[in-house]
Amino acid sequence: LTRNESAVHEKIGVYDKVVTGNHNAMVLGENIDLRIFPKIWAHGFALEKRDGDDIRRSLQFFDASGEAVHKVHLRPASSLYAYQKLVASLESPNQGPTIEISGTVLDEENEAGTSTASLDDLRDRWSRLTDVHQFFGMLKTLKLSRRQAVRMVGQDYAWLLDNDAVRAMFH
Repeated sequence: LTRNESAVHEKIGVYDKVVTGNHNAMVLGENIDLRIFPKIWAHGFALEKRDGDDIRRSLQFFDASGEAVHKVHLRPASSLYAYQKLVASLESPNQGPTIEISGTVLDEENEAGTSTASLDDLRDRWSRLTDVHQFFGMLKTLKLSRRQAVRMVGQDYAWLLDNDAVRAMFH
C-alpha cells in the first residue's frame, strides 16, 4: 500500500527483482512495479495485531511529519521466517513509546534547488520523453521539482484536473 496527498494505491504481489541505488529503489516484479524514494521515510514499524485466532503482521513507514507513505501487509502465503529475520535486522535499540515528528511535510519546492531552466528547454525535453521513468531524470537535470515543472510547462502538456476526475474516470 502506497499513499500520498492525492491517492492510496494497494497492490497484492511479491516484492521481486528489487534494485537499490543511492537515492531510490525499484521493484520490478510481475505484479508490483514500484519506485521507492526512502529519503522521505523517517520512521518504520513492524506491527502485529491479533485478529481472532490470527495475527496480522505488517511493516509500516512514515515521513518526518508522521504521514503514512508505504505499508507492507503479510499475506497467508508470506514467509514468516523472512519477515521475522528482516524485522530483527532492522530493529532499533530505541523501543521507547514516543517518536519525534516534525510539524511540516517535506517541501519539494526547496528540494529541487534553484533552477535556471527555460520554458523552451523544459518543453523540448518533455516532448522527447519516451518512458515515464525518464521524467525524474529530466527534473534533476533541470533542477526543477515535479510541481514546478507541471506549473511551468503549459496547459498543452499538463493541466489541473477537477477534484472528481478520478471518480468520473472509473464510472
